[in-house]
Amino acid sequence: MTCEFDKWHYSDFCKVNDCEDSAQIRNLYESIFSIDENDAEKEAQHRAWNHRQSEVDELQKRVDAVMKIVSTKRQKCWSTSIEAANVLYELEQELEQALKGGAE
Repeated sequence: MTCEFDKWHYSDFCKVNDCEDSAQIRNLYESIFSIDENDAEKEAQHRAWNHRQSEVDELQKRVDAVMKIVSTKRQKCWSTSIEAANVLYELEQELEQALKGGAE
């Protein structure tokens, strides 16, 4: 299992069970998921999580490619049209903000 997945799984366990992280809760978590039946469930969740993570990674590559295109076009505009370069800069900033989940 990946360290990132394990952190997510434990965090989700705490959230679902409405409990705070502590040594006692961590021991309980470890004892629950040391049982083969529960470990198999965790393994299935891990496979689903990996699949979703690969989709996220692919989308991130596409977003990075779009941002690079906009940035490259903006840099080319500086020598011919400051106004166009400024518009592309604003577009770049707005795209970045939108991708972070915020809107102006």
